[in-house]
Amino acid sequence: MRRRRVPWIAAAIAFALASCGGDGTVDGPVLARASSLIAPGGDDAEVLGTVVIDVDEGCVRLELDGIRYPVVWPAGARWESDAPGVELGGNTITDGTEVVGSGGWYDFEGVVDLAGPAVAEAAQRCIGPTNEIAMFNAKSEIRIDP
Repeated sequence: MRRRRVPWIAAAIAFALASCGGDGTVDGPVLARASSLIAPGGDDAEVLGTVVIDVDEGCVRLELDGIRYPVVWPAGARWESDAPGVELGGNTITDGTEVVGSGGWYDFEGVVDLAGPAVAEAAQRCIGPTNEIAMFNAKSEIRIDP
């Protein structure tokens, strides 16, 4: 009788797929996607707006057309309290900075699926009238227009 073996590559792919999404980070008011071996897909929509930091509320939002959306940044983003701002890729993104990247606009459940429940719950505290959350893809490059 011949035993069937699962090739190591199949096991590696299964592990990578299982690690996609979920378990993003919450660092002060900065919410970020998790990095993974295979970057979770996302929309190819343009995520853009003016950064609005409200330290008292503990929220970082993107304002677009007069509406403010909580924002989930790419993997690696963290809070820089001295600025205050979002530290990402060697840049500190401060209040009033215009940013553009790829991602999409999600509801609560979409954020749970792609960034995890802790990130979704933190975003929910800052939600606006549309109930949408701006979320950059995990490895999205962010263009900054000061």
